[in-house]
Amino acid sequence: MSPITGTATRLTNGLVWNKFRVSRRWAVGISIVAIAILMSTLLLQVLIVRSAIQHIDQTQQVIRTERELLQLNVNMETGLRGFQYTGSSEFLQPYREAAPVVDSKFVALDRLVSGSPSQETQLARIRGSFEQWKLMAESAMIIQSRIQRSVASIRC
Repeated sequence: MSPITGTATRLTNGLVWNKFRVSRRWAVGISIVAIAILMSTLLLQVLIVRSAIQHIDQTQQVIRTERELLQLNVNMETGLRGFQYTGSSEFLQPYREAAPVVDSKFVALDRLVSGSPSQETQLARIRGSFEQWKLMAESAMIIQSRIQRSVASIRC
């Protein structure tokens, strides 16, 4: 091999090696940027999933509290109906047990739906309807009690 050929080979190898180093730096840089983008995307997805899970949990709490409130209302109605049919005040036990708990359930629902104007409005309508029913139920109990006293005084 001549000295010129050896020098040319060394120059060519050096250029190839330099190109390899430059392309390796680019590859590492691009890989780091790609990993950073993927990590950012993953973090964003985790935040979105956490937010969705929190929303689902809140929705489940609203549904659970609403079902408890509905069951209390059914108990009150059942107690009132039994009292009206029989005149026996022992049928009012479900009504009396449920009545004090209903307000706390409405407060809990109020807290859970705060921030959602449509749900707040709907809950206010439901509570208003319940309060009207409760007034009607109390007047029905008073009327039934008066009827019982009248019947009892006639029998004596």
